[in-house]
Amino acid sequence: MYDVFIQNGTEKIQINGQRTFNRIEGKTTDEENKIPSFTFEIYPNNQGFHKIQEFVTLVVVKDGEDTVFDGRVLIAIPSVDGQGVVKKTVTCEGILGFLNDSMAYPYRFKDVKKQIEMMIMFHNSQVGSGKRFELEDINLVAELENLEYTCEDTTWTVLTKESFTDYNVHLRYEGIRRENQPILLKISHPEKISNQDITLHVNASSITVTPNFENMCTRVVPLTKDGFSMDKVSISLNNYYVQNEEAVKKYGVITKVVKFENITKTTSLKKAAKQYLQNNEAKTISVTLTAYDLSEMGLTSEKFVIGSKYYIDCKELEYSASHRLTKITRDINNTWDTTLEFGSNSYSIKSLVAKNKNISYMEIEEGE
Repeated sequence: MYDVFIQNGTEKIQINGQRTFNRIEGKTTDEENKIPSFTFEIYPNNQGFHKIQEFVTLVVVKDGEDTVFDGRVLIAIPSVDGQGVVKKTVTCEGILGFLNDSMAYPYRFKDVKKQIEMMIMFHNSQVGSGKRFELEDINLVAELENLEYTCEDTTWTVLTKESFTDYNVHLRYEGIRRENQPILLKISHPEKISNQDITLHVNASSITVTPNFENMCTRVVPLTKDGFSMDKVSISLNNYYVQNEEAVKKYGVITKVVKFENITKTTSLKKAAKQYLQNNEAKTISVTLTAYDLSEMGLTSEKFVIGSKYYIDCKELEYSASHRLTKITRDINNTWDTTLEFGSNSYSIKSLVAKNKNISYMEIEEGE
């Protein structure tokens, strides 16, 4: 069970914990490239019921000395049901949400590290001391490609654009509040292979394997953000599109026109179209499961970590593959009970073999 505290100014009270009466019910969610969130229900017999104020009340969820969630109340919705039960449903966002309170730095740099540093400096110049960040020293050596944004974008929306999160690693942002100091902003790319396998009936109670053909195509007609194509669109010419010949042989021509909002030069379209085809030439597989966090039971020291890869095994579905963990939802009172969502794996035409309506995966390519 997690301890939950709320704070208004200097007043701090506990609204959930082993020794707390009339506990709340809620779940924390941590997701790749998203602001952490915490949603809970609180009733009038809890001492914090009348203390909650939108955009004012700070909320902290603790697991012993470790901070599970740190943020602010976004909205509190009061309601009463047909039996006269009154409650508030409260939605909170993590302190990374403070980066949505500022407009993005208007100038661009090729260097990833320089761009992030200037974005944070500009954010700090716009907000109060309680919302300022100090950037932990980061070891990122890469150039940004096709980074486009407008004055309407916030600092956070720019930092989580594909140019940052998908250039060659998956960046992970973490905010750590420190007393009388700016919030420490840690940026990492924690993708690693976990030693902890996830197996149905061992440390998972349910598994859903979802195939997705939504974006499947065998031919792409790429356009710049202004609608320009690679070449003149014509019946007799084929220089305006890119296609996968093997995919066309299997599925036929399935054309998709794709406007790349981050591309302004037609010379950059061919490379982008090839990458889009590679990601969408066949199908993707995503996995959602309910797992037992054995670290919460004291049976293992390894916690589930966003960005890490886990080997998932389900003999009942004849499915086994490694997926990158992208989302964790955890019950604050039954902390071992977690819902895990994993990023999609792409399966190429070469690696897809159909047998008796079951799919055998011979070769797995790294997904999104």
